Amino acid sequence: MKSKKDLRLILVLSVVVHLVSSVPEVSPERCTIQEEYAVCILRPSSDKPSDINGTLYFAQKLVPGECKADFISIQVYIDNVPLNDGNHKHGLHIHEFGDVSNGCDSMGPYYNPRSATHGGPWNSPNDRYVGDLGNVRQNPKTGRISVRIVDYMARLTGPESIIGRGIVLHANEDDLGVNKSDPESLKTGNAGARLACCVIARSPPIPDDKFTLYK
Repeated sequence: MKSKKDLRLILVLSVVVHLVSSVPEVSPERCTIQEEYAVCILRPSSDKPSDINGTLYFAQKLVPGECKADFISIQVYIDNVPLNDGNHKHGLHIHEFGDVSNGCDSMGPYYNPRSATHGGPWNSPNDRYVGDLGNVRQNPKTGRISVRIVDYMARLTGPESIIGRGIVLHANEDDLGVNKSDPESLKTGNAGARLACCVIARSPPIPDDKFTLYK
């Protein structure tokens, strides 16, 4: 036969279990923030004809179990990047404008709404542009670029949304602004000419199998 003390403990535990189980879980259906997706169909710059082509997929999902946006995932698939230019790494950046009326040059400067200094993608917000995605590496035998980028600053929603802006693949490796005595390093990372570009456009949900580390 249970004592009064045991019965009181069982009652308290029952109340605790009831309270915990009655707390509503955060789910995408109850959250006002929605997952967002975008695509960008890469084409060569009109003033630098080539066979470069590709697609970039963007996904801004929710942090599991929380009502807030996770880091953005950007899947990069680019084919026919030149093999004979001596560069196997190429700067990839978000540019301010989604304008290709005069080739990739119409896309303006790197996207920098916070007036920061150019840097690497994992620099602090004061030491990089929102558009600083760093470098992508091509396969030295095929010229293909296939990689997933995870970025903590770029967003598909909000006042600094990258929807409608441009993506540019550059000819050279971005030095990530490490040369503090070189104004061009602090501005563009000496990433060089604009080989190809595209406009970031909102899209329907993109299947998870489009996002892989390498393929």
